[in-house]
Parts: sequence; structure tokens; C-alpha cells
Amino acid sequence: MARVDPFKDPIKGPLIIREDEGPTRGSSHRGGGRQSKLFGFNDPEHGITVRASIARYTPERLNPRHKHVDEVVRYFYRGGEIYGKDVLQEGDCIYIPEGVSYGPTRTADGYDENRRIVFHFPGPSGLKTPVVPEVLRAQKEMPEKGLGRFEKGIFVWADGRKQDSFEAIHEYLTGGKVQYPEARYHDYVIMRQGKFPWVPLDDVAGVKVRHLGFFNERGPNIKIVKMDPKSETPAGKASFLQVRYILEGEISYESEIYAAVSCMLIPAGAAHSSTSTSTGATLLVIQLGVSGGKPPDFCSI
Repeated sequence: MARVDPFKDPIKGPLIIREDEGPTRGSSHRGGGRQSKLFGFNDPEHGITVRASIARYTPERLNPRHKHVDEVVRYFYRGGEIYGKDVLQEGDCIYIPEGVSYGPTRTADGYDENRRIVFHFPGPSGLKTPVVPEVLRAQKEMPEKGLGRFEKGIFVWADGRKQDSFEAIHEYLTGGKVQYPEARYHDYVIMRQGKFPWVPLDDVAGVKVRHLGFFNERGPNIKIVKMDPKSETPAGKASFLQVRYILEGEISYESEIYAAVSCMLIPAGAAHSSTSTSTGATLLVIQLGVSGGKPPDFCSI
């Protein structure tokens, strides 16, 4: 598969990034205790503007209560994290709709770290947040220009005013006050995937699915897919965008092997080859309908 820069190059077909191939992001505007491998895909020409990563957090990191103009799905891969009064542990998945406040969040007691898969994307309002290169630029420029300092998830302006750090970055980049969409949901949704049954995938031997949730008119449609050894999902083409994270095991795609945690993006309307596994594999699959297009099928892998 051809190598492209997912932040710069046009994305016209399926693209897989292995965890060790993504750029590393260290301490962020939220403070220390973080290291991320970035899988972000930014191709506005083809309607693809998402932030994806696998992040490692340690107890020093604290996220204050905040909200987003976009939406996010997070899957807890290792360890655990506290969300207000909720504790999310390995295998849990959370959907945070646009405009919904959450937090503060921190690594759960008893863990030296937690690792989570993160997928940000535009919600029903269509509002977008800055992509990773823009965020990193703002994170560097704002202190250099004497505007203030980042401190434990907060930006402290030179006049002493305090603001959520990502909100401050957003306003710095756009030059205007953030306008949050009106929330459709009262709160975030936690999916305890271990409580969901495995359902055989129609007409595909050796593949089972846990249907975690289908939200809004265009998604996200969130699944866990389990492939038995020597099983294969078919080639095809869908009218919706798909992102697949390999959680366990490894897959073969176009004669290349990809292990956990690799991330695959299949643009809407792009043909993709079959996916097979000799050892068995488990995947997190997130699907999104594109603006003006049809919603994702309930179950099409």
C-alpha cells in the first residue's frame, strides 16, 4: 500500500497506519503525563477531517471539565480512567456527543497509566475543530508570543484570566469566540462492550460482531468485530467513511501484515480489498455517513 502523509496528501483510497509509523506527540496543552501516536486524517477536499490517535496517559495528567464542538469516540485499551463519577476500564467504549460537557478526567486509582484509542470527528452540526498540526502550532506560538501559559489543562492568559486550554487554542486559531452546538444528548454514553453478545456476521464465516451503538442520523455506528483464525471479510465499497482499529491479533490486507494497534481509514465511496487473518483478530470499527449521503448500514463490515 502506498505511503502518504495523512495530514497533507489527498486520501483517495484505503490507508493503514501502524502505531510505530505515526508521529509521536508528547506533553500537550493539557500538561504532562501524555504520549500519543497520531493517526489523524486531514483531507478537506474529500470530506475527511478527523483526529485519531492512541494516547498513553499517566496520573500526572488532569483534564478539567470541558466540551467540544465536534464528537469523540474513545475505547479504553489498557488501564482505566475516571470520568467524573464514572470509572472506565479495559474494553469500555464511550461516545461524547458535540456540546456535551464531561470531566474532570484522570487515570484511575491503582493504575500507573491508561491507554485509550481516540477518534474525533464532526458531529451533526458539521462544525470542525482544528486538526493536529494546527493545535501543535498554537500550543507553541501562544506562550512564545507572551499571550499566557498552559497549566494543567488550563490556559492562563497574561491578564490572569483562565480558560480551558483547547477552547483557548480554538479561539486563537479562528480569531473568534467558540460557538458550541446545542447538545442533542443529556450526557455521554458508556458502552460496556463485555455486556454485549457476539452476533454472527451474515454470510461471513468465522466473523462475529458486538453492536455497541448507532447514533444520530449519520452515525457514529460503533462495532467490535471478532475474526476467527483463517477468516476473511469481503472486499467492497461503501457510501460511508469507515475507521478500523486493530485491537488484538493481526490482519492481512493486500499482502501486508498489520498488528495491534494499527488504524485503517476507508473513505466513503472507495473500493477496499478483503481483510483476512491467519491468527485471529479483534477490531474496533467506527462508521460515519458523509454530509448529503446515506447513513451507514446497520451492519456492513
